[in-house]
Parts: sequence; structure tokens; C-alpha cells
Amino acid sequence: MFSWVVALSLFASAAPGPLAQPSLEALAAASGRPRECSAPSAKKGRSKKPTVWQRARLPELAPYCDLLAKSHVMMEQDPKVALELADKADAAWPGHAGAQVARGRAQLALGKPKEALAALEQASAIDKLSVDEPKAMRAHARALVLNGRLKEGAELYRTMVPRASLLSDKQRALLLLEASLASMSDAARAGTEPGGRPLADGLVEASAFIGEARAIASESTGDVLMVAALVHDRAGELEKAAVALAEAARVGARPSNPASYIADPADLKAIEALSLERSDPAAAHTAWTKYLETTKVEPFAASARARLAALKGGGGKPSKKPKKSGP
Repeated sequence: MFSWVVALSLFASAAPGPLAQPSLEALAAASGRPRECSAPSAKKGRSKKPTVWQRARLPELAPYCDLLAKSHVMMEQDPKVALELADKADAAWPGHAGAQVARGRAQLALGKPKEALAALEQASAIDKLSVDEPKAMRAHARALVLNGRLKEGAELYRTMVPRASLLSDKQRALLLLEASLASMSDAARAGTEPGGRPLADGLVEASAFIGEARAIASESTGDVLMVAALVHDRAGELEKAAVALAEAARVGARPSNPASYIADPADLKAIEALSLERSDPAAAHTAWTKYLETTKVEPFAASARARLAALKGGGGKPSKKPKKSGP
């Protein structure tokens, strides 16, 4: 019978490093065990596998927990299969939060943020603590952002960042990348509202998040470098933006799939434009023009116009520092 112990061993065996020291990613994966599949332990704040008595009293528990264990193992390999397993778990023992968490994570991986958010909020309604483990919380934050609920999503990312120590460096870097974009877009939205958070504050936070992502990543990825260039450029940190772009050009980095982590759809064109500026200025010019046709954030449009003007003039970066956003 498949169990959470088996699931953990699969994650640990797949991770690099000595077997005696399972990776933080494996430990984080193990923490995804649904609360209903755990029994209280003698030590406060810890849990263990369901007891024999629990399994005897609730015959639905064992198949439910085994299906969810398989679902979480398959989440990154084949989210479609993970979703099917989550649905089977819900059918085996309906009305419990763990199946909804697995369903929400799978739907998000399949590019269905509306369905993902519905499942994750249903899980939270059943058991508020069910979405408190790192991967569930990140999925919840991402689903909120993709559904246009930027303020809630950005706040959840801020809660997550200090708690992300159990994630691998790769996963933590991606979390910080998403948090950076969410904070920047939320501040842009709030800056248009009376009493809203100043845009400058959001840019400072976004710059700190993406700076940390670059520092902890084992190697710079196109996603991190392009987002770093975008955030630093908008924050008026032109030298940092230039360094990120130069590194991206040196290693031939390109963003992998910006649509999977972007907060403001208009920024897809901004990231595309940045990635093309050195290799294909004409294509970058077209991308910046399309960005300016779609963006609704005037301070960000100003920095885009500066980069567009630099391309027209044959330069590789804005000719002067754009004005600082916010009060």
C-alpha cells in the first residue's frame, strides 16, 4: 500500500546529495500530508501517520490518504494524473480539505487558475489550516494573483517569504520571483486609490525580493534575470537592471514561460522586450510599442518609453534616469 512514508522516500531518492541528509525539498513535500491523514503526536505541533485505531474506525481513511499521497508525488510529473487521483480521493471520502488542496494545486499546474482558486478556498473553508503548508500556500497566492486579487495575493506572498526555508533554493527563488511581481503590481494598483500603498514602497520591496532570488539561486535563470531587469528598471536602479541584462546576454538566458508567473498580463510584452533588446533591437522596439498600447500603469509606461527612446537612438539603456514613482 502506498503511504506518505513511501512518498517521502521517493522525493528523497530523487534529490541530489547523501541519502543520510534528505533535501529540504523532500521535507517540504512531506509537510503536504493532509491534516486528516495525520494523528496528533506526543510532541506539540507535530503529527504522525494515522493510528491503527483510526484506520479501523474510518475504513475510508486509508484509501483516501494513499490516493492523496500518490497525487502529491505526481503533481510536478503529471498534474493531469494528480488531478485524477485527487478526484478519486474526494470520491473515496467526500468533504475533506486534503483532496481540495491537491485538486487546487493540480488545476493551477494545468493552467486553470479559476478552478484552482475555487478548490483552494473550499479547502480553507473546510479547514483553514489546510492551506498553511508551503506548497499549498504558494498555490493559493498564485491563484489569487492570476484571478486579479492582487492585494490578497501579495499579502499572502509576504507571509510566505519568511516561512520558505524548507523549500529548495530553486523553489524559493521562484517564490521570491512571484512575490516580487505581485508586490510591484499590487503597489501599482494601490497607488491609484486614495490612501493606497505608495508605489515607491512596493518597488523597494519588489527589488529586495528579486535581489534575494538572484542571491540564492544556484544558477541565474532567464526568468529571474529578466524579472530582475524589469523590477530594477522600474525602481530607477538602472545600473542593476543593466547588470541583469548583461548577464542574461552572456549566458544566452531567456524567460521560460512568463505567463506562468506574471502578475500583470501587460508585463508579458515588457519582459519580452527586455529579453530582445541586445539581440534584436527591432523586435524589442515592437514589443515595447505593444506594451505601451496595453499597459494602464503610467509610471511603468514612463520607464518603457525611456527604453524605447534609447532603442531609437541606438543605445542599450535609457539615456536618463526616469523619475521615481510614488510620493
